[in-house]
Amino acid sequence: METVKIENTGNYVFINVAQGNYIVKATAPDTEKTLPTYYGNTENWQQATPITVTTVSIPNIDIVMIPCEEIEEGDSEVNGVVVETGKGKSPSPVEDVTVYLLSFKNNVWNTVSTTNSDASGFFKFGKLHAGRYMTVVDAPGLTMLNTIPFDLGASDTVKIVFTITDDGIGTKLGNVGIVTPTLPEIKVYPNPTTGELTIDNGQLTITKVEIYDVVGRKLFEQKENLTVLRSYDLTVFPSGLYFLRIQTEAGEVIKKVMKQ
Repeated sequence: METVKIENTGNYVFINVAQGNYIVKATAPDTEKTLPTYYGNTENWQQATPITVTTVSIPNIDIVMIPCEEIEEGDSEVNGVVVETGKGKSPSPVEDVTVYLLSFKNNVWNTVSTTNSDASGFFKFGKLHAGRYMTVVDAPGLTMLNTIPFDLGASDTVKIVFTITDDGIGTKLGNVGIVTPTLPEIKVYPNPTTGELTIDNGQLTITKVEIYDVVGRKLFEQKENLTVLRSYDLTVFPSGLYFLRIQTEAGEVIKKVMKQ
């Protein structure tokens, strides 16, 4: 990863870029008014438009920053840590990871603030009004394995631990005075599959299903109000590993699927 500073004119320049495929992310100095935005005008690395750098072509990459939703201030707080671990390794803090805070309003999740973890992996969102929230981590190349919505009262503090592994990013929520919700299990089978794939909603209402390949390209998206078993045909997909991103009214689940 390489970082350059955005000039006062809004321009930026990467020098001596090697040939290859890239995604580009911009973060404005005033994070209270705009969100970190990827080329393709999205806040999600999985939906970013990739660029290809060759010896004969260096593209101009213009990014239109996404405005940040305004929220009413209050006396609640969300804080936590981002750590990295692996097999046989103790958790260690991860610095400079972008954490997004989403608010649920009018049946829609909107990003209302972002912050970065410090050298100890710590992050904090303060002065929050009572309401329903969710936090996610943005780490290109890694998917969120789960998300946990939570409710803030008038003066609550919610503590969150994000754990980064080779499989993705997991979320654990522990706090004072709030009960952590438990998501019913969503099952995907058969896995591995030769074509047909069935999703068992586990008594949840599934609102959207997306399929990504191992480099983060979205290959399929379907918005629906699914309350029963549903099958999908993956016959046209080449053999390999895929990520199934399932959004429900209670949170988000990522499932790995092997297509034979």
